[in-house]
Amino acid sequence: MKKIIFVIFFLKLSSALSYYQVLDQVDQTNQYYIIDMRARSGNETEYFENSVHFEWQQLSQLGLPSRGYIKSNVDSLVSDLSDLGIHPDKKIVIIGRGIRGRGEEGRVAYTLVKIGFKEVFISTGQFLRDHGFKSKSKAPPHILKSALFKVKINNDLALSRVDMKSLLRDKPKKISCIDLRPKNNLEQAFNLKYFCKKIEWRSFFTRNMKIDLLIAAELDRQQIKKEDQIILLSEAGLSSGGITLAMRELGYRKAVNFEGGYSDLRALMFDSNILSERAK
Repeated sequence: MKKIIFVIFFLKLSSALSYYQVLDQVDQTNQYYIIDMRARSGNETEYFENSVHFEWQQLSQLGLPSRGYIKSNVDSLVSDLSDLGIHPDKKIVIIGRGIRGRGEEGRVAYTLVKIGFKEVFISTGQFLRDHGFKSKSKAPPHILKSALFKVKINNDLALSRVDMKSLLRDKPKKISCIDLRPKNNLEQAFNLKYFCKKIEWRSFFTRNMKIDLLIAAELDRQQIKKEDQIILLSEAGLSSGGITLAMRELGYRKAVNFEGGYSDLRALMFDSNILSERAK
């Protein structure tokens, strides 16, 4: 009897510690709700049944200086999700363009996990087709609003603007940061080399969006340790959202997303006179 209790407790504990989950097998007894982040064009008109399509920015603040941050008005965020048929009682599957995209599915997964969703899975359109998910063309499915729900925000996943500003002013040499922007990023005048490691976000994933276990060797090579606090930085908090979940899943439990991204960090550094101080 004691062994059974222990196993049940262990399974619950393991589930609670999951951050980044990939749908690699389908439970036919459950109905999944699909969030389709793939860009729409004239030639791309596939819609899965029981799915919804929207842009990741709908769940984020748009105006400067808060562009990229998750909506601060929780009631508004919950209302938006409810209108899209999204509810924490559902098994959510998010698909996008994978490593050919910009990390949209990871950002939405990060948003949902941050507000308390437990069953959030990353997948691909090809996987869903291969496993019998029905789709149709031309007309998107009708969206049924879900009930409103309460959220419990996990602020441990993100570094706030206030905290980032404090770090920049007081301890710039102690910041551990990974710049996830593509290597061909055109803006090189301000490249953060003096405190950021450079690892492109796509390096973390395989083609089917599973975590590429080879990334552990690269993190080790760049002397990024699991006990370190690591700030993850992309252009506007987009690709860094999914990487935050992936690094937490790999055991880097102090990895945090700076949701404002590179654009807000640059503004903060100019505002804090960090650049002029470093030039002295």
